[in-house]
This record gives sequence, structure tokens and C-alpha cells, in this order.
Amino acid sequence: MVTLAAVTPAAAQTGLAVNPTAWASVTSQDPDQAHWSEYEPTWEGADVSVGRTDHGEVTRAFFELDVTAFAGKRVLDANFVLYVRAHGACGPDTEMWETGRISSQTTWNDQPQWLRELSTSPADCGVQGWMISEAVKDAVARGDEVVTIGLKSADESTAGRYVFWTTPSVGNATGPGMSVRYNTVPDVPSGQAVTAGDCQAPPGGPYLRTTTPSFLAMLTDPDHGGNEIMRGRFEWADAAGAKIGEAVTTEQTGDARHCVTVPAGQLADGGSYTWRVRAENSYTVVGPGGYETYWDMGEWSAWQPELHIDQAPPANPPAISSADFPENQVGGRVGQPGTFTLAPNGVTDVASYDYDFGRGFVPVRAGADGTATVTFTPTNTFPQRLIARSVDRAGNLGPTVTYAFRAAPR
Repeated sequence: MVTLAAVTPAAAQTGLAVNPTAWASVTSQDPDQAHWSEYEPTWEGADVSVGRTDHGEVTRAFFELDVTAFAGKRVLDANFVLYVRAHGACGPDTEMWETGRISSQTTWNDQPQWLRELSTSPADCGVQGWMISEAVKDAVARGDEVVTIGLKSADESTAGRYVFWTTPSVGNATGPGMSVRYNTVPDVPSGQAVTAGDCQAPPGGPYLRTTTPSFLAMLTDPDHGGNEIMRGRFEWADAAGAKIGEAVTTEQTGDARHCVTVPAGQLADGGSYTWRVRAENSYTVVGPGGYETYWDMGEWSAWQPELHIDQAPPANPPAISSADFPENQVGGRVGQPGTFTLAPNGVTDVASYDYDFGRGFVPVRAGADGTATVTFTPTNTFPQRLIARSVDRAGNLGPTVTYAFRAAPR
């Protein structure tokens, strides 16, 4: 998700609220005097000036900004803003630099190194802003905890000075603030499932009777802002790991379940296959031609357990036997329950049976030996029949068999 983290005073309206950790001011008038302070959200005191006075005093300012909140994230852009409290001739422009660290020993004669110029803010007597994206990106990439920036006049030989607010909130103005747009790589998908039909079918597997199964997974984003745009990329391969195909889901907003259906012609009856999925979420940057959209790729999930395509139904109907009600004979008694055993009859992959005593098929799971036992209580002496069929691991239905019997009177 692209999130706006406002590294500003507590008045920040969106994202994180993180203040600078410290600030310093140096002046040519007192070259060995330190003006350094740890930044306090409720601190009120001297504001910071940048530029040259009519009397020839030149001042510069430095701020340290905590960037640990962006560790592991893709920083898209960063902007630093200061509100003007007072000004001279409302000029000249003000330069923003990346510098070395500051401390309580920072003075005009002992300034941190001015490393590189980041941007220049045109003369403005209300609010000034500077792009500091590269400094923040590089600091995060290095694993630094802070980035230090320095302000100075673009022309320190010309009189013109700004006094900026450092108090967190005064009237309609606020203290120093950095806004950062960033993106976080999406999570590894979870909740993987396979169906033997479309995306709305119930989960199944690992044996399927279709060559066009559907793969599902839950995609989430650690930013949890609700407006991230995500899609899922699914890959499937044979049991040896050779990739067969892939598909990308339709983009969805926020955490959501994504699903693809394998096209016909890619999987075959009797084959074994595996699959995996990753989440991808989009972010937008401003390029030379305007807004440009890119995608951050999450990590692939583990390859999922093998699934097996089996479209061959059981070859034989089940064998039925009953000591209580022998086939084609009169046995037992009305009102007396009897048991019937269903056996695989040479079929090696029976998972369950469907049986019917005249009221529709009812499923019963097969035991470890492939057999199942069902019970029936006759209510009259009329001819009865039990119809049964085998169901294999993939859900294929075998041929039916009819078992006839009658009950003796009470």
C-alpha cells in the first residue's frame, strides 16, 4: 500500500507522526557557540533562522530526522516543510543539503560535512518545501537510523533571512515536518486451497477429477490501509518442477482472496502437479511523462502439496454382503435392524460409498480396509433393495449394484 507518513508535529493528519530527533543552528557572529537541542513535541523556544542579516551575520540550520519507520520499505518520495515566522526581503532562495550528523558540539567553526545539495526552495514568505527523497532513500537503504539535513541561503553574500517556526504548532503554522510516501512489499500469501471447479466451488484435493482446477489464496499487505491495489501471480508445474503455465488475477483493493482457473489443455489425466503464488501490489511515482505505475513483488509461497488428476471411475461396483439379510432370500425380521457390508470388489482407491434403501443416495466413508458397514431396519415384509456404488479419491462415481432381500414377519 502507498502510505503517507507525516513526520511532523502531533498535528499530523495521516500516517505516522514522528518529530525530528534534534536540531541545531550556527551563526558566523558567534562561530564557537553551539545552538543545539533535542527536539521535544511540546518544546517552545527560539526559532531557527537561515540567511544573512543587514549587519552581515550569516546563519544556517540543521535537522535530524528519524527514518527507522521506513526500514524494509520502498521510499517513493520525501518532502521537508518549514513555515516562515518572519522574513527580511523575502529572499534569496534557500538550499537544502544532506549533511553529516549534528551534536551539542556543532558550531559555525565545527559544522558537519555538507555532503550533497538535495533541492532549492524558491523565495516564499509563507511556507517553504524541499524534496529530500534521495537522502531518505539512501539512508534507509544503508540501514541508518536518522538522516541529517542542512539549510542555508543560496546566496549568503546577499542580505535576506528567514525565521522558521520550530515550535510544533502555533496558530495556523506548524513546526518542521517531513512527509514520506512509501510502499511495503506484500505478505507471503496464505490460505491456499484447490477446487475441482470454478473459484466458488468448495476446496478439494489432493485427488481431482478435472484437468481445469482452480487455485485460491489470500493476499494481504502489511500496511493495512485498505486502499492498496493487489493482484496474485500463480504458477503451476509438473511433479518434477518444470513450469507449465501461469496466470495473474484481476486487481483488487485491500486484503482479498484471489483465484485463477487453469486453462484447458495444460494438465492431463494421470498427471501430478504442484503450484505456488505470490502477491504483487502497485505504487505510483511521478516520472518525466507524468504518473507511472510499478509493482512490488512479494515472496513466492512454498510449492503446494502435489495434486493428482484422476478421471477414471471405479471399474467395478461394490460387493455387498449381509449375514442378517442374505441376498435374494428372506431373512431377519420386521423391526429388527440388520447390517450390510460394502466392499471394494477389486477397486484400490475407494474413498467412500453411496447407498440407497429407497430414499436417495447417502454417503458413507470407507475404512482403512476399503469397506463400510451400513444398517437398515425393515418395517414390512415387502421386497427390499439396496443400491450402492463406489466413489474414488477424486470423486469419480463407479457403476451401481442392486442387492435384493426380504424380511420375515415378526
